[in-house]
Amino acid sequence: MACRICVILLLSRQAQCIVFEEIFQWCNVASNKCRGQLQGLRIDGSWPTASGFEGPGFSYPVDWDGDGVMDIVHAKTQFSPADVDEDVLDTRAVLHFLSGNATLSDQNNSPEGVQVPLGFIDFADWAGNGRPGLICCRQSLGMTELVWLQQDLLHGARSCDDSAAELLLTVGPNTSACQAPRAADFDKDGDLDLILAEPGAVYFLERLPSGDLAQKQLLLEVDARIYTSAEAADWNGDGLPDLIIGTEKGFMYFERLHSGGFYQRRGSDAPEALTHQMFGDEGFLSHGPFAVARVVDWDGDGALDVVLCQRDGVFPKSDHCLLHRRAAAWRSDPVDSSSNPFAFLTQQPIEQAFVVDWDSQYGSDLLLRVQPEDALQLFLRLPDGHLSTNPEIVPHPCGNGIEVIKDWDGNGRADLLCNKWGELHLWRQLPNGTFAGPTLLYAEAVGGETLSDIADWDGDGLMDMLLSNGQVALQRANLSWEMDPHVDLENFSTFEQAVVWSNVPQVYPSELKIVDWDRDGVLDVVAIDHFGSGTDWAITPIIRGSDSTMKASEKIEFTYSPLLPPAWPRGMQLVDWDGDGFAELLALRREPGPFFTASIEMWSSGCLPASACTLNGACHAATSECKCYAGYSAVDCSRCAAGYYTDLTLTCRACAGFGGSNVCAGRGACYDDHAAQEAGLRTGNGSCACYDPNFGGEDEHGLSTCQLGTCSVGYVEVGGHCVLDQLYLIMASIFAVSLLALFLLPPCVLGWAVPIEDICLDGGVLVVTTATPHYILQRPWVRPMLRCVGTGHPVVADSKTFVAKPVGSHPNHLVLMSGTAACTEKADASCGFLQLSRPRAALCTGYILPFGVLWAALLVTAMAVHAFFEISVTHTLTSLGGAATVSALIHLWLQHRVRTPLAMRLAEFSQEIACAIPEPQASPRGAARAISITQLLSFYEKFHVFIRDRNMYYVVTNLLKPLTSPARLSYADLVGPGEVRWFVSHFWGHVFRDLVSSLQHHCSWSGGDLGSMSRYWICSFSNNQWAVAEELGTDCETSSFFLAIKSPTCQGTVMVLDAEVQPLSRSWCLFEVLQTRFLSSERADNFRGLVFSTSSGILG
Repeated sequence: MACRICVILLLSRQAQCIVFEEIFQWCNVASNKCRGQLQGLRIDGSWPTASGFEGPGFSYPVDWDGDGVMDIVHAKTQFSPADVDEDVLDTRAVLHFLSGNATLSDQNNSPEGVQVPLGFIDFADWAGNGRPGLICCRQSLGMTELVWLQQDLLHGARSCDDSAAELLLTVGPNTSACQAPRAADFDKDGDLDLILAEPGAVYFLERLPSGDLAQKQLLLEVDARIYTSAEAADWNGDGLPDLIIGTEKGFMYFERLHSGGFYQRRGSDAPEALTHQMFGDEGFLSHGPFAVARVVDWDGDGALDVVLCQRDGVFPKSDHCLLHRRAAAWRSDPVDSSSNPFAFLTQQPIEQAFVVDWDSQYGSDLLLRVQPEDALQLFLRLPDGHLSTNPEIVPHPCGNGIEVIKDWDGNGRADLLCNKWGELHLWRQLPNGTFAGPTLLYAEAVGGETLSDIADWDGDGLMDMLLSNGQVALQRANLSWEMDPHVDLENFSTFEQAVVWSNVPQVYPSELKIVDWDRDGVLDVVAIDHFGSGTDWAITPIIRGSDSTMKASEKIEFTYSPLLPPAWPRGMQLVDWDGDGFAELLALRREPGPFFTASIEMWSSGCLPASACTLNGACHAATSECKCYAGYSAVDCSRCAAGYYTDLTLTCRACAGFGGSNVCAGRGACYDDHAAQEAGLRTGNGSCACYDPNFGGEDEHGLSTCQLGTCSVGYVEVGGHCVLDQLYLIMASIFAVSLLALFLLPPCVLGWAVPIEDICLDGGVLVVTTATPHYILQRPWVRPMLRCVGTGHPVVADSKTFVAKPVGSHPNHLVLMSGTAACTEKADASCGFLQLSRPRAALCTGYILPFGVLWAALLVTAMAVHAFFEISVTHTLTSLGGAATVSALIHLWLQHRVRTPLAMRLAEFSQEIACAIPEPQASPRGAARAISITQLLSFYEKFHVFIRDRNMYYVVTNLLKPLTSPARLSYADLVGPGEVRWFVSHFWGHVFRDLVSSLQHHCSWSGGDLGSMSRYWICSFSNNQWAVAEELGTDCETSSFFLAIKSPTCQGTVMVLDAEVQPLSRSWCLFEVLQTRFLSSERADNFRGLVFSTSSGILG
């Protein structure tokens, strides 16, 4: 039978002698720098559990009582004869604590029955009540579960299999997937998360606000089968949680990178205690070894320490816990020549060395005062961080009395503080590099003490002075050029004691330097002095507290080689040479030989890790910042740069289509690591998403490169994107406009029909007014020949050809000419078209140039643009179709839009007639088609502007026929016919205005009214002008004239006479007079005979 007894040890921090048995040094990188600080882990041999517990068992570091001190839970185990872990049974335990004399004793009021199961466990305050419970794995119904038991249940002898245990996670059927659970606030959100391991990998499970655990996320892959512990802590102090993993092969230290991944530190980059095999030579964990690491600030110094509990072999080996305390460390020897930036300064007559940023570039520079001329040699820092080997000579006025070279007045230029016969003088550097002064700071040394260093001690922006006796003179007023040069100590306030020498034994007198030693933002003092035989020396940091008290810390001792003479304190400098935040000690070493020479040695607590910049970059010598190699980024070069992805070898590889500076040929977006991480993935695949679908191509890995393809026609590539080609767009527009003009101009080139607005005699010549511009050039290239079509006037009949002459600059007026003389014959018309001769129209019409020439120029332009700028077939066809369609629409619109004033008046009058008589009907020929005098007057009033002094020929052709054209009826049928009362006999050549006036006089004479009773049969209004042959009949007695005059309702005939009595010369008028004579004999009782009427009145 085997049993296990659990003992809980409570440890305290009571004062006791500390014995350090072994130290492990490593280079710790804590900031965003590539250089780190040398640190050490030292085993505290006086720790109570270092010698081991009585009997074999398992120990777990845990703050059991919540006092902030790491305690130890020890499970003391008894064995069955088999001596294997599987035969160990759980039993009740006794609670113990560590007393002040470092002995183990029982705690009388300790509860009994605390159970610690064998296997993968962690103690954690999961409930957040200040009382840690137990997290462990168990088997339930074939599934592996992770559960938590609160502390009260542990005291009640409950185990992980108890039903009261809270289920945290169902891991799965695989028991090996639940190893080394660790509760820690990994994401720094204030609540405990969970770290869990399984063979080959370590996972992170975030604790959600609901208290549940999120899906596991892979933290790192580990070549391990069995895990003993997992610890998450910011071990290197960079603000990111690191991991310390215990496996069957030992401990492994993984540093969290800025990329989010982890990097295993080995060798000098990690403490040996966390990286070497801890288990001896007796086999792997399955045969007995066991180890747990927990990180804690044991001594409260702000640096994390580590507690390691381990068992070194199979049962019945005992276990023990060791406290490894951390402290900064300095190398006892100077850096070697390969790392010493001043190694090239050999056999130099160096008297003094000063480090100052002289030119405000690339970091600190080096100034040497050399003998015998006391000149300053300036070695400037180069861009790569190294010193120039060719010094510049800086003249100065101080001789050998330079005390300090620093920026006294805060203007960015280094000034000189010089001692001359006990007086301290200030020489200010001017912008041109010369020095102005001196300004006396004090007339004699204070109490015989000299100046050691200057700095803004009290933070008021003014430089203060540290004297050799440890006093600081605080400046009260900024010295200026105008001040009295004999100013004494009144420039400084009372002296403040910075160093209490009684607390710093074996140091005074020393060289004192001001530096922020502990990097807390407050200036401290460092004392440098020899001791012992004189070849040894030490630096003693004197730390300034928040209450301004000064306290000496541990002295750091150095030993020179006895073959070389030592450095002297006045030749020492404390500076952060490499920009890593840690001070280096520079010392002038006197060299033996016939001449007085010296070299510069450097000591440093800083270090360059072997895996600096994760081996993906170089550490800059002046800034200690990583200069990443191509393809890497982040302050530690741990992340693939934009345009790079992590391949199968974990190397950052350029995305497909890499062309020197651009990936994806600059024509797409790479699915790199940045894009993948934004999508919640770890790495990208390096393929390209092209900016344009025309781009493509693949490399040998099948990744899209975007190297092939070109932009579509009309687009140009700009920055990898296909954007509209502005020049192509302009040229394509010119091509389209040219095509449109080519489609619009043919009617002009071929001689289109120009609508006639009016033809009349004007000034004795026949003038044609067109409804649209005729575009006949003032100086045509050929004589413009045209015909008047559709006018209905014999003078300008369709068959006659005229020469057109534009009237001045008026675009709508033409003079018709017959040959070289203007036409003077009257020809009134307000309808028809001017038809230009087609062979001539191309050269006689135009705008500045003939339309034919313009059309040819446009054709040449379109062809040239199409050929030179390679207008695509698609754009060509689109332009052709669009131009044809648009030009057709324009022509249709122009035809619809071009209406003469007469046409608009006709449409208006037709609308009025249609409103009065919507559906006119044809009446019988003859007497039934008379119109009233009112209808006649209405007609005349509507069109008198156009009729003017024109005759019935004009009225019939230009007015009556257009009005009756839609219905193909007589005008009388259109406006409402009536039975004839008076038959009108007249001559069509008579002025129509006189006809209207004559009938008005007749109406008054006959006693008629303006209504339907005074109806007149006028042939042009009463006959259907669209059926003239039918109106004339087969002979005279079947004509409409005869029918009307013979009608019983006809009361007589009105003959309208002009001054020349032309109706009597017309055969139809004579026929009408004859018929009137016959009717006068036949119907003497109701027929009034023939009446002559003129525009002046009735004759007779």
